[in-house]
Amino acid sequence: MKTKRLFIFILVITFFPPTLLAQSSQLLLDVPVIIKGEKLSKFNAKDIAKIRVFSFKNGQASVIPFQIDQHDSKGDWIWEVANKKGSTHDDDDPLNSKLLDSNDEMLFMTNDLGDKASIKSIASITSSIIEQVQVNIPGSNKVVGWAYIAYFPSQAPSLSSKRYMNFYPDELRIQSPVYQMAYDDKYIALMNLLDINGLSKLDRLKKRGEVNVGFLMLGSTIEFNEEDVDGYPAGYINGAIRTVKRVVNYVKLGIGLHSPSLNCDHLYYPNHAEVPIMLSRGAGVKNMSIRIGLDFHQSTFDKLYADGLQKVMSVNSETIGISTDLSTANWILLSSPSGTLFSTLKTPEKLQPVVSVSSYVSYDSHKIELPEKFPGTEPGIGVFLKTKKGFPKGEYLVYMNYAILAQTATPDMGEKLNQILAKPMEVVINSIPIN
Repeated sequence: MKTKRLFIFILVITFFPPTLLAQSSQLLLDVPVIIKGEKLSKFNAKDIAKIRVFSFKNGQASVIPFQIDQHDSKGDWIWEVANKKGSTHDDDDPLNSKLLDSNDEMLFMTNDLGDKASIKSIASITSSIIEQVQVNIPGSNKVVGWAYIAYFPSQAPSLSSKRYMNFYPDELRIQSPVYQMAYDDKYIALMNLLDINGLSKLDRLKKRGEVNVGFLMLGSTIEFNEEDVDGYPAGYINGAIRTVKRVVNYVKLGIGLHSPSLNCDHLYYPNHAEVPIMLSRGAGVKNMSIRIGLDFHQSTFDKLYADGLQKVMSVNSETIGISTDLSTANWILLSSPSGTLFSTLKTPEKLQPVVSVSSYVSYDSHKIELPEKFPGTEPGIGVFLKTKKGFPKGEYLVYMNYAILAQTATPDMGEKLNQILAKPMEVVINSIPIN
C-alpha cells in the first residue's frame, strides 16, 4: 500500500509542475492586499517609479496593477491633488523625488495573484531586488495566492495597462468595474447616485440626526439632515486600485452654530467602499443620535438577508411592512438579479462601549420624508447610532462598509462577506536570492 501511494505521488510530481501543486483559495470578493512600507524594508528609500509587482501563471511572469500611497512624517496622506490644506509632496523625501518609506502603503488585488513560482521562473524577472509575497486568508493557513515585488535600478518594465478605479472630480463621481457612486454638487455629504452593473439603484443617502444640548438647567434638541452637512473637498488620490477622497465636514446646527470640522476620508475599492460618518461631541452637548441609510428605487431589490434572520425575506410592503426589527443584525444584504449590496458598520473599538448601534430596513411607498425629493423608502436600509453615557468629548469617525457584487446573492454570502471585510489579508514576505 505504501509503495502504491508513493508511486501515485511521483506521478503527480511528474505531470504537474510544483507551481501548480500549491493551490490558492478563490475569495468570494476581490479585495485589496495592503502592505505597509515597514514590511518592505529592502525597498525603503527606493524610487517608487522603478518598483513593479508581478504574478506568475504557468511559469510566465506578468506585471499586475498596483498602487503606492505615500504618507508624510505625521502619517497624513500625500494627495495627488490637494484642494485645500493638503500636501502633494512627502516631507520624508528629497525634493523632486518619490521614495518608498516605512509609513507608505502598497496595494494590489487578490484576483491578480498567481502561482508560487520556482527560482528558475523568478530569475526571468532580472531584477536587483525581488521579494515574494504570500497572501493568506486572515486567521487561517489558506493561501489566496502569491505576488513578487521587484526593483529595477535602471529601466523598469512598463506598468500594467489595467486600471480598476477612476475618480472624476468635476462630477464628484467614482467608478469601478462594478459600480458608480456620485455626490451632489450642492450638498457635499449627499450621495445621489449608485449604479450596480450599469443599473441605477439609489434615490439618495439619508442622514437624520438629533443633538441634545444643555447649559445649566436649560436644554434643547437640534435636528439635522444630510443637507445640513457642509464643508469642502481637501484632496484626493485617483489610484488604479483605490480612490481616496478627503472632505472636511461640519454640521450646521442653526442660529449661526455648527459642529467642529473633521477630516472625513472616503475610501473606494473595486468591489467595496468605506464611507465615513461623523460623530462630534462638543461643549454643551449631552448626547446625539443619527440614522444613516440608503433609500432605493421601487423594485430595485427583491430579496433581503440579514444577520439573525432565520430565512430570506422578499422585499415588498407585505413582508417588510413599515419597519422590520433588525436591531441585533450586524449586516444587511439586498439582492437582485442584476447585483447585490452588502452593508455593515465598522466602529472603532474604543467607541463600541459608548455607542448604541442597530440596523433597520423599511418599506413605505407613500411616505415623503423631507427634504427627500422622491416619495417612499422602497426599500431603505441603514443603521441607528446613539451615544451613551461616557461618550468622550471630541470628533470621531465610524465607517459604513458597502460591498457591491454584480451577481445574485446566495444564503451564505452575507456572513462570508462580513468575514472577508472584517480583517485585512495576511501577508508573509520572503526575500528571493538573486545570483
